[in-house]
Amino acid sequence: MKNEAKETICTEFREELGLLIDIPNQGIGNTNNGNTARRFSSDPNSISKITRVNVELIKRFSQILRILASSTKIPIEFFEKFAFETAELYVRLYPWFFMPPTVHKVLLYGGKIMQHFLLLIGQYSEEAAEACNKHFKRFREFYTRKYSRLAANQDLIHKLLVSSDLYIAFLRQQWKKPENEIDNEITQLIQQYQLKADGNV
Repeated sequence: MKNEAKETICTEFREELGLLIDIPNQGIGNTNNGNTARRFSSDPNSISKITRVNVELIKRFSQILRILASSTKIPIEFFEKFAFETAELYVRLYPWFFMPPTVHKVLLYGGKIMQHFLLLIGQYSEEAAEACNKHFKRFREFYTRKYSRLAANQDLIHKLLVSSDLYIAFLRQQWKKPENEIDNEITQLIQQYQLKADGNV
């Protein structure tokens, strides 16, 4: 029954939204990647209709993920309250489903963990490391000797050292990175929380 339900949901995602869910992708795992997740959370109503999961819970999880990926300062008290309310909604709607440990950590202890970070939470993402993976593949293909593994790895390390040099990076053309700001929806949630905290609502 579980496998049949999963197959039905994956088929509906493919037919209605054009999303390929949990399909093996040779060489890089499967189709469950960041792009799929972004498209998944962009239309909560359709996702709720297909998965039969509460639409408010889907919206809240999407908002929490956007907050964690943002490089904008988020009031920790707001995040703790919002995450705890999300955990209460989860337990109230689905008491029969075991909450995954990662979800439990984010919802109940995310705010406390954020208090001990020196930088903003979004600056600890894996975006930089994933960007280096593209360089790694390109360097290995075009800038390494292929007659032995030792020579290939030596050339690869040398090229990575050169690309990470601060002076050389400064000479390189600088591309303006779009600012990773939080959207209006989350800004409004923070403003409403602050008004309630001030006793104005």
